[in-house]
Amino acid sequence: MPVLYNSNCLFEDSQGIKYSCDMLRIQGLLSDDGYTIEEFNAYFRDETNIRISDTAVNTAIGKYKFLWNISCLHTTITVLHCFNGYTNSKDDNRRVVIEFNPNKMVYDDYNEIHKVLRCLVEVSVVRCDLACDIPVGRDFCHLLKDKRNYQYCDFNESGITEYLGVRNNTNFVKLYDKTKESKLDTPATRLEITCKPQMIEFKKIIPKVIVEKGQFELELMSYDNISKSQLATIKVLQGLDVNTRVKALKSFSYRQRKKLSPYVLADTYELKLDSKCVNAVFQWINNAIYNRSFTMTS
Repeated sequence: MPVLYNSNCLFEDSQGIKYSCDMLRIQGLLSDDGYTIEEFNAYFRDETNIRISDTAVNTAIGKYKFLWNISCLHTTITVLHCFNGYTNSKDDNRRVVIEFNPNKMVYDDYNEIHKVLRCLVEVSVVRCDLACDIPVGRDFCHLLKDKRNYQYCDFNESGITEYLGVRNNTNFVKLYDKTKESKLDTPATRLEITCKPQMIEFKKIIPKVIVEKGQFELELMSYDNISKSQLATIKVLQGLDVNTRVKALKSFSYRQRKKLSPYVLADTYELKLDSKCVNAVFQWINNAIYNRSFTMTS
């Protein structure tokens, strides 16, 4: 069975949705005292440490000069050092970025992160990927378009994936088939949101996800207060996919939308994320950064 959650950063709401951190990128400055720099260099240039591999030096402007990968049991910790910036700031030579997946880390892996963190000052979170695992099949979940860039991809092996926003930005959203991606035995759809661990900012970028309940709800509906022409419109719209239904409703007046929506979208509901669980993930991240320890409980 695949390992989905090794981290103690895992919370579940009353709907059965699991919340965790799937990617964390943190940055800091290498302490400028001679001993710390020597300790940092010795760690990454220890040829006997078989867990560490490095890549060629990158001298391009806007790139990090050094990149190391620390091999873990289920994932890799990436460490970047010495940003080749656009200025001659001495801080560029001290800048370090660490990126890893907390869900796939075990205790020994965190020890490797701690060895890097203890060499850094002014540590902060650049961004994280909040993962929300919905216990519903991917075919029944739909990411609604908004002002962000939208992309729909249908791969045979990985299933359907929808995207909102620009990759690597803090408003990027991904909805995909976790069952197929991780070869699970139970239905799971993952909603992944790239953000900073701050509730105020997070609320501004929450996407709308519509979940289908099934045709049974439509069959139970009473149409006593609906005219024949409205009923005909409703039946046509009910035969469309959810995204098209939502888009079609926007073309009606407010009064018509208010009357038709309960019938057109009767077999769906809008996914509501549990703010307490989201905040618990963010608190875990911020506490871990503050205490310089990712092995602590929330």
